[in-house]
Amino acid sequence: MINFFRRLFNISNKKIEIEPNSSELTHEMLYSLAEANRLCDEKKYSEALLKFDLAVKSGLFDKEAYTDRGICLQSLDFHLDAIDDFTFAIQLLPYDPNNYFLRSLSLKQIGLYKEAISDNEKAILLSEIPSVENEEKNKKAIDMGYNCVADFYRIRLDLLLQETNFSQTIKDYIVKPKTRRTI
Repeated sequence: MINFFRRLFNISNKKIEIEPNSSELTHEMLYSLAEANRLCDEKKYSEALLKFDLAVKSGLFDKEAYTDRGICLQSLDFHLDAIDDFTFAIQLLPYDPNNYFLRSLSLKQIGLYKEAISDNEKAILLSEIPSVENEEKNKKAIDMGYNCVADFYRIRLDLLLQETNFSQTIKDYIVKPKTRRTI
């Protein structure tokens, strides 16, 4: 499932865009980020997470690094940490629907359905704003059989709403434990 989202949102094999004049950039930081993306593509999420952590600790202040690390955290069921990374990425780029959608996935996993629904709705609204970024996402969604990326988000929202209604009817519904990773 994670590779599906990476393909849809063109997360793997992307060009790293970083301020060229930043004196804080190091070879180690850029190497760690490239290695992290490669390891994610190979589904080696634990190893990738270590590389993302190294890049971020080295001073990398890149919205895509936080999104990518959030995806790794999701794949390892560290949803609270993933929510933190997606929230930070949203602060860096508040009009990108991808981070709202991805955060909604983790919110759902920890049982915060109302917040998950809200984030999914926000992703739909933002994905309908004309922009170059949204056009790229729409092209990828069309290639994958959807009319547009907003339709993909709507389908996921419908599933979430159905699950929410279902879970309210079961009194013994079990929510995955809310855990953070230890560093």
